[in-house]
Amino acid sequence: VLYISISHFLLIGDTYYFIRPYAWLSFTELSTPFLHLRWFMVLSGKKNSKWYKIFSIFFALTFLFTRVVLYTFGLIDLWQARKIWLKFPLGIYLVVAGLHLGFALNLFWARKVLGALHRAMSNWSTNE
Repeated sequence: VLYISISHFLLIGDTYYFIRPYAWLSFTELSTPFLHLRWFMVLSGKKNSKWYKIFSIFFALTFLFTRVVLYTFGLIDLWQARKIWLKFPLGIYLVVAGLHLGFALNLFWARKVLGALHRAMSNWSTNE
């Protein structure tokens, strides 16, 4: 929904600023291929394999880097550029609110990902 909303504001008027949030939101998807690879390994019955652990670690690291670190910088950039978007109609405020809600959701999942990463790393070290 955020992509659609931002795309809407990219296509109308002088809201070219939202090319930047669109870009950093796109970077958050870098973790998705690793999530899909993990899912494939589970469906293949290879959850105990070395590759599953590797994909899990890459997923966790890319998720935390892109969806917490880069997203944080994206929100900082968003507020530093507020003079650009504050003049636009109400819909833009809903997009900005949605970006913040998306960040809150990422923080919620980041806590779970950190816990899973910790378990994976401790299990890996005890298995070797």
